[in-house]
Amino acid sequence: MSETPPVVFANWPNKFIYVCSAGGAAFVNWAPMMQAGKDSVAAVVVLCAVSNVETPTQADLTHALAPAERLRDYAVNALGLNEDNFEIIYGHPDRFGDWQDVLNKVYDKAKAMDCDIVFNVTGGRTPCKIGPILGFENPPAPPTLRMLFVGMAPIRMDIVEFDEEQGIVQTPLRVEQRTRLKDYLASYGIREVTRPERERSQKAMRDVASVAEQVLATYQGLVTVRNRDDMRAAIRNIATRAANCSHFPAELKLSGDNANFLKKHGIFKSLPGLKLSRSNLAIVQNKFAAEFISGKWLEAVIFSRLAKELKGKNDVEFGGGVKITLDNAETNEITDLDFLMLSDEKLDIVEAKAVTVTKRFREGIVRLAEYRNLLSGQAGQAWLVTPFLNRSDLEKDDMIGHAQRAGIEILFGENAVEELVDKILRT
Repeated sequence: MSETPPVVFANWPNKFIYVCSAGGAAFVNWAPMMQAGKDSVAAVVVLCAVSNVETPTQADLTHALAPAERLRDYAVNALGLNEDNFEIIYGHPDRFGDWQDVLNKVYDKAKAMDCDIVFNVTGGRTPCKIGPILGFENPPAPPTLRMLFVGMAPIRMDIVEFDEEQGIVQTPLRVEQRTRLKDYLASYGIREVTRPERERSQKAMRDVASVAEQVLATYQGLVTVRNRDDMRAAIRNIATRAANCSHFPAELKLSGDNANFLKKHGIFKSLPGLKLSRSNLAIVQNKFAAEFISGKWLEAVIFSRLAKELKGKNDVEFGGGVKITLDNAETNEITDLDFLMLSDEKLDIVEAKAVTVTKRFREGIVRLAEYRNLLSGQAGQAWLVTPFLNRSDLEKDDMIGHAQRAGIEILFGENAVEELVDKILRT
């Protein structure tokens, strides 16, 4: 049996001008700069395809202008690049001719700076990549132009060249620096608001994991549809009232049947900050207890399970209760994402829905789809976990089909959490 030949790696040029095309898939443009390092990147040229620079459309802003400015921020602030060595070239997204002289101009600049050229042909609009190549005069003398391809999940970076004898040759570069969740989000203009708060939230979830597990175990242990309906009603009764608490301690008046069900099965019995009295009152002592009852318990179950399974996996960064905002946004609107997992530069998103009815469920799908499209690209997964709902609940308003069209998988039924863990470990 013949041995597999060893992989031959290409090397980054000692010094080069980095050329890329701004687009929504920001990470494929940002990652090569991080891997090559500040000592190698002498200048950056970003091709920005906009229909009108003076009066840009929302698509221009989202998919070209904003990503280009984020690349400027990274090049200047992280790489320490002089502003004079960062250039944005504008052209129309559909006109190949707008881009035909780009590489010729970059060639002259590289010659003056005594460095090579690396042209990332992965992201951005097609004319921004084809136009420069077709228009390049390709002088025989240095500097050398190298094409760069960036693949995802797992990340790879290849130098693509044409050899007269071998034809097109694709040689991998070493990918040595692991991307942190913070840096990945930053490449998309997203900032985590309070990391210490996330760590406190995760500790709190660990502390009440056994209480949370008991809620799910009780539901899974119920045999008849009627008993499960009774539990869903009891959970809905107390969760709806807990979600509306604004001052503590708060007294929640429950129906007799619902209160009796919770007491009989010991649901939330060991939760610090909650007491079920004999008069069908639930006394909620603090905000954490209220949030736990109204749905955080499911987050605690998922966090506990994933933290256990992912422990020791150094190639996965996992965070629960991640609060994010658009960096430099005027509104400073904060969004709470239940779980983010970054592995091989692939971001997966998980949202937990401990709901018993589908009211406003579609809004949750739309919200998750927005962040999946913004952050995860084609490789990342998005799951919505809802153990109290079943297929018939979700098919009434085509929730499953709506989620699938948005690139989201709904995991439903009593074994939804187990399905999630299994899918994550397999992907």
